[in-house]
Amino acid sequence: MLRRFGVALLGVHAAIHLLGVVVYWRLGKPEGMTYRTELLGGVEIGDLGAVGFGAAWLVAAVLIAGGAAGLHMGWHRWRAVASAGLVLSLGITVLVWPDAGWGAVLDVLVLPALLVPRGVAGAGLGNTHDGRQARVQSGERRGAEWSHGRLYGRL
Repeated sequence: MLRRFGVALLGVHAAIHLLGVVVYWRLGKPEGMTYRTELLGGVEIGDLGAVGFGAAWLVAAVLIAGGAAGLHMGWHRWRAVASAGLVLSLGITVLVWPDAGWGAVLDVLVLPALLVPRGVAGAGLGNTHDGRQARVQSGERRGAEWSHGRLYGRL
């Protein structure tokens, strides 16, 4: 259940980042979001800079969505992908403060949970351990072939 909540939270967060792409690439005008070429209350980036800033929103969305998909599928690197997206997200939201202030708050709340080591997380959100690693470490072969320290086939 906690894993599903994490997948949903990251998925919604990624979808919200797509609104930034829509705004900064001038694809539409979502309510409550304004197109600006000025960041941090005074740094002018111009129209071309705004396109690049929209690309940063897209990269953050893709990374966060990738982390959500990885969590859903039990991929052991989902934390790294989601954390990279959330760090980028935090940087982006700080640059357009206070318009995206709630996004920064969400990033600050979720990021520490992702940075907890996997073994500490136990059976909760971050534990994607399903026995495969233990079988590999113990040398159990179940339909797999070992060659030069690498496992080929399935476990």
